[in-house]
Amino acid sequence: MANIIEVSELRKVFSNGVVAVDNVSFTVAEGEIFGFLGPNGAGKSTTISILTTLLAPTGGTARVAGCDVTRHPMQVRLHIGYVSQDLAVDDNLTGYGNLRLQAIAMVNPLTYAVTPMRIAATQGWLWSQMWVGVLVLGIMAALSVTLAITQFNRTIG
Repeated sequence: MANIIEVSELRKVFSNGVVAVDNVSFTVAEGEIFGFLGPNGAGKSTTISILTTLLAPTGGTARVAGCDVTRHPMQVRLHIGYVSQDLAVDDNLTGYGNLRLQAIAMVNPLTYAVTPMRIAATQGWLWSQMWVGVLVLGIMAALSVTLAITQFNRTIG
Protein backbone atom coordinates (compact mmCIF):
# COMPACT_ATOMS: atom_id res chain seq x y z
CA MET A 1 0.00 0.00 0.00
CA ALA A 2 1.28 3.49 -0.86
CA ASN A 3 2.24 6.03 1.77
CA ILE A 4 -0.24 8.86 2.23
CA ILE A 5 2.20 10.86 4.42
CA GLU A 6 5.97 10.90 4.02
CA VAL A 7 8.16 12.99 6.30
CA SER A 8 11.93 12.96 5.95
CA GLU A 9 14.38 14.81 8.20
CA LEU A 10 11.80 17.52 8.85
CA ARG A 11 13.14 20.51 10.73
CA LYS A 12 11.65 23.77 12.00
CA VAL A 13 13.70 26.47 13.69
CA PHE A 14 11.84 29.65 14.65
CA SER A 15 13.34 33.10 14.18
CA ASN A 16 14.21 33.28 17.90
CA GLY A 17 16.43 30.20 17.52
CA VAL A 18 14.04 27.71 19.14
CA VAL A 19 14.28 24.31 17.44
CA ALA A 20 10.69 23.05 17.42
CA VAL A 21 11.16 20.05 15.11
CA ASP A 22 14.55 18.37 14.86
CA ASN A 23 15.03 15.92 11.97
CA VAL A 24 11.74 14.03 12.31
CA SER A 25 11.08 11.20 9.83
CA PHE A 26 8.09 8.89 9.50
CA THR A 27 5.63 7.47 6.99
CA VAL A 28 1.94 6.69 7.19
CA ALA A 29 0.42 4.15 4.80
CA GLU A 30 -2.92 4.93 3.18
CA GLY A 31 -5.67 3.53 5.40
CA GLU A 32 -3.38 3.33 8.44
CA ILE A 33 -4.41 4.87 11.75
CA PHE A 34 -1.40 6.75 13.05
CA GLY A 35 -0.96 8.20 16.54
CA PHE A 36 1.44 11.11 16.96
CA LEU A 37 2.34 11.14 20.65
CA GLY A 38 4.96 12.90 22.73
CA PRO A 39 5.49 15.21 25.68
CA ASN A 40 4.63 18.90 25.65
CA GLY A 41 7.14 20.83 23.56
CA ALA A 42 8.17 17.81 21.49
CA GLY A 43 7.11 19.44 18.20
CA LYS A 44 3.87 17.56 17.52
CA SER A 45 1.75 20.66 16.85
CA THR A 46 4.51 22.27 14.79
CA THR A 47 4.84 19.11 12.68
CA ILE A 48 1.08 19.01 12.12
CA SER A 49 1.15 22.72 11.22
CA ILE A 50 3.78 21.95 8.59
CA LEU A 51 1.80 18.97 7.24
CA THR A 52 -1.32 21.14 6.98
CA THR A 53 0.73 23.87 5.22
CA LEU A 54 0.21 26.43 7.99
CA LEU A 55 3.97 26.66 8.65
CA ALA A 56 6.91 26.24 6.30
CA PRO A 57 9.64 23.83 7.34
CA THR A 58 13.20 25.06 7.80
CA GLY A 59 14.58 21.83 6.36
CA GLY A 60 13.71 18.34 5.24
CA THR A 61 10.70 17.29 3.20
CA ALA A 62 7.07 16.48 3.84
CA ARG A 63 4.61 15.03 1.36
CA VAL A 64 0.89 14.47 1.78
CA ALA A 65 -0.92 12.37 -0.84
CA GLY A 66 2.19 12.64 -2.99
CA CYS A 67 2.23 16.46 -2.87
CA ASP A 68 5.13 18.42 -1.39
CA VAL A 69 3.78 20.67 1.39
CA THR A 70 6.14 23.51 0.45
CA ARG A 71 5.86 23.43 -3.34
CA HIS A 72 2.19 22.47 -3.68
CA PRO A 73 0.31 23.63 -0.57
CA MET A 74 -3.04 24.04 -2.35
CA GLN A 75 -2.86 20.45 -3.64
CA VAL A 76 -2.07 19.24 -0.13
CA ARG A 77 -5.10 21.08 1.23
CA LEU A 78 -7.36 19.27 -1.22
CA HIS A 79 -6.38 15.98 0.41
CA ILE A 80 -6.47 16.79 4.11
CA GLY A 81 -8.93 17.43 6.88
CA TYR A 82 -7.86 18.65 10.28
CA VAL A 83 -9.60 18.47 13.64
CA SER A 84 -7.90 20.52 16.35
CA GLN A 85 -8.19 19.67 20.02
CA ASP A 86 -9.84 23.08 20.25
CA LEU A 87 -13.11 22.49 18.42
CA ALA A 88 -13.52 24.85 15.49
CA VAL A 89 -17.27 25.17 15.19
CA ASP A 90 -19.32 28.34 15.09
CA ASP A 91 -21.57 28.45 18.16
CA ASN A 92 -23.83 30.97 16.40
CA LEU A 93 -24.80 28.52 13.64
CA THR A 94 -26.67 25.24 13.61
CA GLY A 95 -24.81 22.03 12.86
CA TYR A 96 -26.19 22.20 9.32
CA GLY A 97 -25.11 25.85 9.05
CA ASN A 98 -21.55 24.92 10.03
CA LEU A 99 -21.48 22.17 7.41
CA ARG A 100 -22.87 24.46 4.69
CA LEU A 101 -20.32 27.15 5.57
CA GLN A 102 -17.51 24.58 5.32
CA ALA A 103 -18.76 23.34 1.96
CA ILE A 104 -19.05 26.88 0.58
CA ALA A 105 -15.58 27.74 1.88
CA MET A 106 -14.17 24.74 0.01
CA VAL A 107 -15.52 26.27 -3.22
CA ASN A 108 -16.36 22.81 -4.45
CA PRO A 109 -19.85 22.33 -5.94
CA LEU A 110 -19.64 18.57 -5.52
CA THR A 111 -18.79 19.01 -1.84
CA TYR A 112 -21.64 21.47 -1.42
CA ALA A 113 -24.06 18.98 -2.99
CA VAL A 114 -23.10 16.10 -0.69
CA THR A 115 -23.21 18.03 2.60
CA PRO A 116 -26.69 16.70 3.53
CA MET A 117 -25.44 13.15 2.85
CA ARG A 118 -22.52 13.73 5.23
CA ILE A 119 -24.93 14.84 7.93
CA ALA A 120 -27.07 11.76 7.37
CA ALA A 121 -23.96 9.56 7.53
CA THR A 122 -23.24 10.81 11.03
CA GLN A 123 -26.90 10.24 12.01
CA GLY A 124 -27.03 13.81 13.19
CA TRP A 125 -30.28 15.10 11.81
CA LEU A 126 -31.45 16.11 15.27
CA TRP A 127 -28.36 18.09 16.21
CA SER A 128 -27.99 19.44 12.67
CA GLN A 129 -30.93 21.78 13.32
CA MET A 130 -29.80 22.86 16.81
CA TRP A 131 -27.57 25.83 17.64
CA VAL A 132 -24.08 24.48 18.23
CA GLY A 133 -23.72 26.52 21.42
CA VAL A 134 -26.27 24.28 23.19
CA LEU A 135 -24.74 20.95 22.15
CA VAL A 136 -22.74 18.77 24.51
CA LEU A 137 -18.99 18.54 23.93
CA GLY A 138 -19.13 15.04 22.40
CA ILE A 139 -21.63 16.11 19.74
CA MET A 140 -19.53 19.21 18.98
CA ALA A 141 -16.54 16.90 18.54
CA ALA A 142 -18.57 14.72 16.14
CA LEU A 143 -19.50 17.87 14.21
CA SER A 144 -15.81 18.85 14.04
CA VAL A 145 -14.89 15.45 12.59
CA THR A 146 -17.77 15.75 10.11
CA LEU A 147 -16.45 19.17 9.07
CA ALA A 148 -13.01 17.64 8.49
CA ILE A 149 -14.45 15.02 6.14
CA THR A 150 -16.92 17.32 4.37
CA GLN A 151 -14.75 17.17 1.30
CA PHE A 152 -13.53 13.78 0.11
CA ASN A 153 -10.32 13.80 2.11
CA ARG A 154 -7.90 10.92 2.19
CA THR A 155 -6.07 12.23 5.25
CA ILE A 156 -7.52 13.47 8.53
CA GLY A 157 -5.25 14.84 11.25
